Amino acid sequence: MPALPYQNRLLVPIDWQITPVKQTMTAGSYTMSGTIGFRPWTETATLTFNMPKAEAEDFINQLKASHFNGVYDYEDNVQGSVRVRPTDSFGYQETYGSLTVTVTLAVEVV
Repeated sequence: MPALPYQNRLLVPIDWQITPVKQTMTAGSYTMSGTIGFRPWTETATLTFNMPKAEAEDFINQLKASHFNGVYDYEDNVQGSVRVRPTDSFGYQETYGSLTVTVTLAVEVV
């Protein structure tokens, strides 16, 4: 897998959210809940990058070219190398007269 572009521009700290995937089954008055699936949790984070405008434009174009469905290698300080994919949240903030752009990208571990 290709490395996540512009990892050297990441701002820290990065807050990871780990959420169990549970299924609730009900039979009469009895309710049972438990985790399901091969990996019964999701791991998500919002990555924030600060980069020059030209790099931000290149980064945005790379994400658009993959239709926001590319899988990238990311080096996590705790878990080591993980594979991440963009989710449903992406944006950027450009300040008038500024030479840098702040780009945010929500990712999930796949």
